[in-house]
Amino acid sequence: WFRIAMKTSGTTIDDEIWYMTVDTSTIHEFFVTKPNGGETYIAQEREDIKWKSPYFSTNVRLDYSTDGGSNWYNITPSTYNDGDYSWYPPNELSSNCYIKISDAADEDPYDISDNPFKIIQRGDFDKDGIIGLGDVMLLAIYKFKSGTPPDPMLLGDVNCDGLVEVNDIIYLANYLLKSGPEPGCP
Repeated sequence: WFRIAMKTSGTTIDDEIWYMTVDTSTIHEFFVTKPNGGETYIAQEREDIKWKSPYFSTNVRLDYSTDGGSNWYNITPSTYNDGDYSWYPPNELSSNCYIKISDAADEDPYDISDNPFKIIQRGDFDKDGIIGLGDVMLLAIYKFKSGTPPDPMLLGDVNCDGLVEVNDIIYLANYLLKSGPEPGCP
């Protein structure tokens, strides 16, 4: 219990005893801040996972899901709780991905991204989750007709040479039509 006394100019105008319960179940130990929904990550390209943990200091565990949280896959079983971890997203294309951060000892407490993020692949020019002939056409239109550039540019650099050029169009067409190597860096 505690006492509240309201005063004005030194005169008590109300003096009551209040009883209060503090619900600690709503205090979160972790807050995923990136990716927290709406981001687009490119498979196998370095991305940062970020979080805040104002009430927790021991090591954390990081997991990801590509199916809306039905299944979780470990990124690292234990890392220093410094709020930042460099991650290379898997080559599992999905628009329903989440990150989970938890106590490394027993996975409780935890926090999950508020909304889904996407993992896409180099060559998926239109970001629809499928690499198809339409992506080859968009890349050719960009290169030869001053069309809309890939955003981010890495989507057009399918052979990972640091440039978006004719070789990328050939590489992507070879992948689709002749079962050539998959877009992405070795």
